[in-house]
Amino acid sequence: MKVNFVRNDEPTEASKLSVETSDLKFTTSFDGSHESLYWVQPLADDKKSEFVTWKRAGIPLDNFDYTFKGKTYTCEPKTCVMTTD
Repeated sequence: MKVNFVRNDEPTEASKLSVETSDLKFTTSFDGSHESLYWVQPLADDKKSEFVTWKRAGIPLDNFDYTFKGKTYTCEPKTCVMTTD
């Protein structure tokens, strides 16, 4: 699977996502004006070990067409979303 993810924090430039496998192909974009969650979890009582993650969920993708198993579909605005971790 080939996944390209280019994040752009500039308000005038969209971030881009493309995926290419033997069954699935698409390219889309999204803006960075969505919320995120930063989470830190201690892994031991001494608090010297921790698990850290940054999640962004429900990121609305711009309108795009995608091909799945040879058939083309359309994702309308505010219909397709993604999550990053």
